[in-house]
Amino acid sequence: PATQERLSQILGYHPDHARWVEKAKATETQFILAEAATWPDDIRNDPRFHNEGDSTPAIPGLPDNARHKNWHYVDLKTDGSVKEGLLDQKIEQLSKLLHPKGTSFGAQSTAQEEQISYALPWLLHLVADIHQPLHVGQHGDEGGNQFEIENPFNRRLPFSSLHTYWDDLPGPPWLRGNRLEQKAARLIEQHRPPTQADVSIWRDESHRLLALAYPKTEGSLLPLITEDFQQQAQEIANQRIVEAGYRLGRLLEKIFATGDSRGTP
Repeated sequence: PATQERLSQILGYHPDHARWVEKAKATETQFILAEAATWPDDIRNDPRFHNEGDSTPAIPGLPDNARHKNWHYVDLKTDGSVKEGLLDQKIEQLSKLLHPKGTSFGAQSTAQEEQISYALPWLLHLVADIHQPLHVGQHGDEGGNQFEIENPFNRRLPFSSLHTYWDDLPGPPWLRGNRLEQKAARLIEQHRPPTQADVSIWRDESHRLLALAYPKTEGSLLPLITEDFQQQAQEIANQRIVEAGYRLGRLLEKIFATGDSRGTP
């Protein structure tokens, strides 16, 4: 409960907090947390934000209004070293930025409050990203964004990028409220809690799943999502989102449960 209160307080300082409340149609911490967790994706289409190299007027209450697309992924070479992307590095950096300094949130400077309320949604989002195989991908197809597939199991979107397919596996983007909680409860019942490990392990786990992320069957026009592939991909996505949730929860507890400064577990 103390950590939940702390998270609610931090998110309340974010300049987009009112937007999250409006989208969630609720004020409970878990629902606002869910909206905040998708904010780093939402800003990709938000004209208030800019790509690296561009600029727009600063947003009051945020230290930075860049979209930071290279925070969302890390591409590895065949030897396991990093080729491009900052995903794993940013999880480490944001975790350290969120460390309590022994004072209440309101007692900190405005600059510190802006940094903390900015860092938290990014951390929520990136811990999920690093558990998704295509976010720890191969260089050349933008994590499956340039790999088009045919999906007979999705009437709404029968043709899409492979990345979009994987993003939608845990649930549609409009899943909110009680339906979201029910879905989460079912997933928790079906999957065991993971070991906590560390960010490099989370990254390497996803990278090892990459070979299973691409369909091999040819359809009429594009690589085809078969029933066997769909079942396997769904199981992987469910397992990884549960692991991300447990690990994120433990990480937030470690950061906020006491006033002591802690490192990433």
